[in-house]
Amino acid sequence: MKDWKIIGKWLEKDGIDCIDVSSGGLLDKKPNIPVRPGYQVPYTTAMKEAVSIPVSVVGLLDNPGLCEQILQTNQADLILQGRALIRNINLLAEAVEDLRDINFEVYNHSYQRGQRRS
Repeated sequence: MKDWKIIGKWLEKDGIDCIDVSSGGLLDKKPNIPVRPGYQVPYTTAMKEAVSIPVSVVGLLDNPGLCEQILQTNQADLILQGRALIRNINLLAEAVEDLRDINFEVYNHSYQRGQRRS
């Protein structure tokens, strides 16, 4: 971890606006860490301690409550959910319901939970 914290400081010094932290996923080898929802969070949190720019997190983050907890406890500044959104295009509308955001208005009602596009 020490090496990539140093690299994070270099990136910050060079003007990078945000660092996305991930332990990999590009190789055909199984990770040597337990893969579970939020498994990348400790790496992001460690990077946040090393730099003062925003740091984003990935890693099976398709649970709105977990994502909210990560943000509220300042373990990450941004949640990146590319794969979660590919698996569930209604994820954001469902998160609004799960988190009870009373200010959210649906643009297109076909995105509400239980509705199917025709």
